[in-house]
Amino acid sequence: MSFLLRQPRRGADRYYAEGHWNSDTIPGLLRRWATERPDKPAIVEPGRRFTYAQLAAGMERAAAQLGAAGVDRGDAVIVRVPDSANFVIASAAAHAVEAVAVPVVQSAGEAEIAAIVERMKVGAYAGAADAWPCLDGLLRLDLDRSDLCEPGATPPAGYLPDPDALMEVMFTSGTTGRPKGVMNTANTKLAGLRGFLEAVEVGPDDVWGVAAPMAHQAGWAYTYLLALYTGATAVMVGRGDARRMLDTLAAEAVTISFLVPTHAMDLMAAYKADPERWDLKLRIVLTGTTATPAETVADIIERWGARPML
Repeated sequence: MSFLLRQPRRGADRYYAEGHWNSDTIPGLLRRWATERPDKPAIVEPGRRFTYAQLAAGMERAAAQLGAAGVDRGDAVIVRVPDSANFVIASAAAHAVEAVAVPVVQSAGEAEIAAIVERMKVGAYAGAADAWPCLDGLLRLDLDRSDLCEPGATPPAGYLPDPDALMEVMFTSGTTGRPKGVMNTANTKLAGLRGFLEAVEVGPDDVWGVAAPMAHQAGWAYTYLLALYTGATAVMVGRGDARRMLDTLAAEAVTISFLVPTHAMDLMAAYKADPERWDLKLRIVLTGTTATPAETVADIIERWGARPML
């Protein structure tokens, strides 16, 4: 399948001049915060915390694996990894060697992965050690090495991530037909976030709760990348058990989270059953993908004291 690998300059100059686009890339943001605030918590997941210095080091070592295997501009790196620091490391490593990250949900099976391999030039795979024929010949990115996030890693030589080059293909669910690959450069991905950040007062002291899947826009663009862009902390909240999710939101003093309506409704129902258990610090609740019931919106304001943004 042929892909547009770089945004044409037609129209782009205006976006740069108006400040909608700039030179930011995901590897560049990680490197910036690793330099400016190396010891700040970047990601909190069950049982482990990663500073920005550690997260950037993990990206550099994973990128070195990709580069050594010959993965290069335009090659795809399938990222089938749980919501975690490793998801960020694998995705950012692909961008760092000018390749294309292709995030997929954990539930994706052999048929879904084979379809991506058929349609794209795939060079590497980050995910479970499945013995699927479609993965034969691909580099298996090693995210379990003990030194992955140790200090001392340096950017692999010879690469300069381009904010206008294709950096990500996120496939749609395929509910109404064959899944479609939605292509983004760093600029097309981050431009909408810049508009949000101009309108809403958020910053490095906020703590973002990642509840939606990171292989979807809700968990990636509308939660994690906003945390990364502002040099804030992202907490992996998980899904499924509303009381445990509330425990995490309270324990980590999460201030902002994107909650799909079903998550918001489930969390609110659990909270209302035992409101004294949780001292939530939420001040903004983003929600979308479908309509959120008016009662839930009112409860977010009255019970959590948060600002809902629909």
